[in-house]
Amino acid sequence: MNFTRESFLKTLGINEMPELYGKNFDAVMQEYNERGVWFLTDEFLTQIQTDFAMFDEKYEFVKKSLEKVRANELLSRHSLLLYHMLADRATGEIANVTETAVPPSEDERATYEMSAFFAQLAFAPKMAKFFRDREVPEDVLLLTIRDVFDGSLHNYNKLFGRDGFEADRIFRWNQRLIDCTILHIGILNFEMRTKFIESAVVLRNKAGEAAILVHDQPVSQSGIIAGSAGAEDTAFFGAFTETDDAYEGYPVDPWNAIASSEKKTYPKSEWELFITDTDPVISVHIPPSKDFTPENMEAAYAECLRIFEKSFPEYKPKAFYCHSWLMEPQLREMMKPTSNILAFQGKYLRFPRLSDGRAVLIFLYDDPTIERWEDLPENSSLQRAVKAHYLSGKYIYEPCGFFFLDAVKR
Repeated sequence: MNFTRESFLKTLGINEMPELYGKNFDAVMQEYNERGVWFLTDEFLTQIQTDFAMFDEKYEFVKKSLEKVRANELLSRHSLLLYHMLADRATGEIANVTETAVPPSEDERATYEMSAFFAQLAFAPKMAKFFRDREVPEDVLLLTIRDVFDGSLHNYNKLFGRDGFEADRIFRWNQRLIDCTILHIGILNFEMRTKFIESAVVLRNKAGEAAILVHDQPVSQSGIIAGSAGAEDTAFFGAFTETDDAYEGYPVDPWNAIASSEKKTYPKSEWELFITDTDPVISVHIPPSKDFTPENMEAAYAECLRIFEKSFPEYKPKAFYCHSWLMEPQLREMMKPTSNILAFQGKYLRFPRLSDGRAVLIFLYDDPTIERWEDLPENSSLQRAVKAHYLSGKYIYEPCGFFFLDAVKR
């Protein structure tokens, strides 16, 4: 087939080609004509499975999908283009895929989705080399790489009840993993984030106490960020300022993750500006786990610091940080005090963040598409409690939280 950019997009059912996607279009088409696609071979997949024990019960699905993508010239070219798009971007840059290829029939949906999956699987050997060069423990390395790929397939099946790959949201998320900025350690994922780009700054005094101030955000009457789902109109603008002698701003109640409308002054003789939007933090992500206990959480934090200090000594984080619906203080009203979720969030000092109130649909209900709260499942006590919460006109938000490194038991 001889494609122009326009005919290629039209055949895929894509209206607009992302800049990085089309950057090397002609060169990639020539590469395909001359050499095919090196990662769409049985030899490559066999080597991946041998080296990483990558796939468990999804291996047969992956093998069949590879055969189907390879046999489809359009999808093979598409996969090669996506691979080069990922390879050509700068580390940390996210190549957005605003439109995914449209299958001509529902029977071909998984094959179309998997053409994007294989473009990312091609990076598994590079990930392994990078982590081994950094002397990351082999068990952590293997768990991290398997999570990116086998984990993506299992999560898709859990969400949609069929095999495939979420070629928009997860394709975007996986780019951070193939950049080797995230490690799966114990029961948690830890991301080496270079900047704390959030709606707050953190002060710390000589006693090690923290003060969180809203940073350039409109705040509603109830103290959450204006514009969040169900929030009232803006009551005040949470501006943070610095003078020669002090810091000034609107403090946050870290137990309830709400900001106060009463401005407060923090003398520099007592307080230092500890975390701003340019400081590095370790971002914590929570994969599904049956072992989400306080003991395993503490072990993961401690092991994370040991590995980062040894393998990435140039990385100097200021704190652990998490942005999640699991940080929601309202969950205290719905769960027993002994809950592992409450133990997890209780370690963090929390502050509000702009939230659409829908993350809980993905992670608690496994269905991001639900629009009517009446349709929320009731298969657990927490699902029932959250459903009643939404039906009463309230939301589960996605606040942020952090704690200092010296709070880790080592």
